[in-house]
Amino acid sequence: YQVDRKNQGAAASTVNWELSTLSKIFNTLMEIQYVDANPARMVKRLSTREEEREVYLGFSDVNAMVELCPPWVRPIVLTGYYTGMRRGEVLGLTWKQVNLSTRVVRLGPQDTKEGRRKRVPLRLEVIEILERSRRVRSQATGRVFLIDGRPPNKESIKNPWRKSCQALDLLDPRPRFHDLRHTWRANARRSGVDPVIAETILGHWHRQRSVNERYGRISDVEMLKAVDSMVFDNGMTEIIVDNKRRQ
Repeated sequence: YQVDRKNQGAAASTVNWELSTLSKIFNTLMEIQYVDANPARMVKRLSTREEEREVYLGFSDVNAMVELCPPWVRPIVLTGYYTGMRRGEVLGLTWKQVNLSTRVVRLGPQDTKEGRRKRVPLRLEVIEILERSRRVRSQATGRVFLIDGRPPNKESIKNPWRKSCQALDLLDPRPRFHDLRHTWRANARRSGVDPVIAETILGHWHRQRSVNERYGRISDVEMLKAVDSMVFDNGMTEIIVDNKRRQ
């Protein structure tokens, strides 16, 4: 199966994900006593080292991509770009989580990959985006971003994102939405933002203790000062895969 999928052009990470899904199915079958063993456990996962990539999306390319996207996608991409939030965090954003007056988004443990609370400071560019979204929001939902009154999902933005990358010839490999997060981190570093504050904003999880627990609570004011100081026009688009520059 692994060989066939690789020959079909599937990435190693995709094959590993499919194998994990199959393993979960077998575990369920074992629980209801349909099978006696899970053969997927005996299959070694493929190495994903060749898929390791470093991506930086230039300011001009991001803006060009935004212009090529449908109007409802544009605020989603820009919010990811200016905040470093994950795709799921942006798509699932609700007005209860957003405080426009204090310029802070507060996410609960159920809203983050790490399962921990997170605060995200908002630059003025994001405040303007959210203000526009609030003026056209539906009364039937508390979600910030909508498609014709309905909340978007991860599948909703795949085609618009792909088409905008193709139009700009950003291929082989194509940038991912998650690369906006990598770009934010690079912009923070290149702008001289304190690494501890940057990691707190990104919400990276530390196995033993959180950043806040190790260094003391970082205030909202400190985070806002940090993001307000960031410069986003910090270079051209670069995509490096397996130590080889592609763009």
